[in-house]
Amino acid sequence: TPRPFIYDGGFVKLRDIGLNYTLPKSLYKRVPVQHITVGLIGRNLWIISKNTPNIDPESNYNNGNGQGFEYGSLPGRQRYGFNVLVKL
Repeated sequence: TPRPFIYDGGFVKLRDIGLNYTLPKSLYKRVPVQHITVGLIGRNLWIISKNTPNIDPESNYNNGNGQGFEYGSLPGRQRYGFNVLVKL
């Protein structure tokens, strides 16, 4: 039987994604480099499914003996980044 305020902790999350593109040599043929790669990175972009309402399943207010308790947690942070790799 279901118990109030007890939830399954399972979840599916898009945690990391990256997209890289190596520029064609014709764009920088006069520059003395072998190749240039640019990229986009995203972290914690989407919680696809979860069983705990109103919280990020990975949020945690306590690392000690209070595991499983949740109150007053902040929303999860999404991070975005941009990379440039130049090989000489």
